[in-house]
Amino acid sequence: MVNHDAMFTKTRLVIIALIFSMLSCDKKSATTVPLPAYTATLKVTVLKFYLNNGNQQTDSTLRNTSVNIYSSEYYLNNHAPAEYSGTTDSAGIVVFNGLTQTQYYIQTSNSQFGIKTENVNTPLNAIALAEVDY
Repeated sequence: MVNHDAMFTKTRLVIIALIFSMLSCDKKSATTVPLPAYTATLKVTVLKFYLNNGNQQTDSTLRNTSVNIYSSEYYLNNHAPAEYSGTTDSAGIVVFNGLTQTQYYIQTSNSQFGIKTENVNTPLNAIALAEVDY
């Protein structure tokens, strides 16, 4: 036969022990681990392809090309201000640091060759490479 009084007493002791342990916890010793901040770098290279000898392609970098970065296709299509802007250097490259999203839309504008739009993914804590070809 089961001794209900003894079982009841053990249950009360366990509950009291749990309450005591929770009350005696030092809240300062509890540590929280912050999530890493999302940051990415995007390196954009703008190139112009040319045909040599009839059918062999060569490329040339385009300097002084305006590069605008948008966080959504909606902002791009509705002419919202770009989140990031820059101009390619003599190597046809512009670098954007501290990006906070996983995807961006790139719009390049070159006075001689016009406007191009590309979509690019930007992985966490990495350098994403984007090439825009005219």
